Amino acid sequence: MAVAYNLLCTLGVPVARTVDIFDVPKSHRKPFMAKARGMVTRNKLLQRICRKLARYNIVAVKRAPFDFVVAVPEENMRIIGGVADEHEATLNQRVDEILSLSKVVKAHPVLVTENLKPLDKDIPCISSEELSKIKRPEDLCKN
Repeated sequence: MAVAYNLLCTLGVPVARTVDIFDVPKSHRKPFMAKARGMVTRNKLLQRICRKLARYNIVAVKRAPFDFVVAVPEENMRIIGGVADEHEATLNQRVDEILSLSKVVKAHPVLVTENLKPLDKDIPCISSEELSKIKRPEDLCKN
């Protein structure tokens, strides 16, 4: 609940709704090892992003199409970002949702990946190698 409140304060719009955590749609079921590999890769990249931008207002998010939100009040900038790997089956759907939400809340969308780019999507993509060059939130949006 604290994360939802932080997102509400950061984005200025409600982002939470009730979810039955025991009801998993059949389309989201993957073999256990594929899920585990994806979570480990995603978490490592997300940890790197959080460390890089620790001095800014960054919130990591679970159970949403995006994985993190960055707010830089002095720059009047908001960033909604996703972290993806090559094992993710719903990447294009997640990117569409990130792009849609970014338009609603007037935020910059970004995708951090392991050298993977979604098909025909207009979203800045940062590879894990490029992530080491990131110094400020604005650097995420330059690609």
